[in-house]
Amino acid sequence: MCANRDTFLLEHVTDDLRQRFDVFVPELTARAAELSAAAPEPRPTAAELVDATWRVVAAKRKLDGSLRAICLRELEGCAHNLALRRLLAAGDLDGAFVRLLPHLTTWATNLARGVPGDLDPQELVQDAFLKLRRAPMFAAAENPLGYAFRAIKNLVIDRARRQRRTVEVADRHLPAVEIEMSGERLQAILEKAGLSDRERCMLVHVVFEKLAVSAAQKHCGGPPGAPYYVLDKILDKVAASLGITRSRS
Repeated sequence: MCANRDTFLLEHVTDDLRQRFDVFVPELTARAAELSAAAPEPRPTAAELVDATWRVVAAKRKLDGSLRAICLRELEGCAHNLALRRLLAAGDLDGAFVRLLPHLTTWATNLARGVPGDLDPQELVQDAFLKLRRAPMFAAAENPLGYAFRAIKNLVIDRARRQRRTVEVADRHLPAVEIEMSGERLQAILEKAGLSDRERCMLVHVVFEKLAVSAAQKHCGGPPGAPYYVLDKILDKVAASLGITRSRS
């Protein structure tokens, strides 16, 4: 009895949503025709895009905000996904990445703003391209746009964790490094640590000039790599030369 009632309620909700969705069909169809005209061959029809949009909207468990805005946003997503699936199915990874670039750039910029530290959006985009190129599941993804978003979001999460861990370790050991590096021992320690000129420059600017890690890396012209990863490796060398055991926890 309960199962029958739940089925009835679900069908009723879906029917009500479909009626509300149908109000926007003329506007969606007009926009779908524009998206279809801009899509690569073979182009989807406007009806195919509207139907795909309905399936996405109907599958949502919760609709936050204006239904019209949601429908228009999902229509754009469906058009991009369909174009991406066709490019990927044809083995055109470069074409797919060109189409993804504006999305990845926007996502990387917005996500990086919410993370303390020095995340470079362009570096995130490049790393995301490499990650997607090496992921066989991406080429077969039903929702390549969503797959790409999760890829860059996971990169941001990984970088944020690495930065937090590196900063925590650096905060514990930099005071000792500052003391040991002061005065006459500085040059001897740098030489013993086997640091390159760029590594020395970066470490001195972080420790003594208190520059942000990414700013110090750019000022010194490298070393190449993610800023906090580079600092971590430099600290490894200096800590080893000072007989300091660094904890990774």
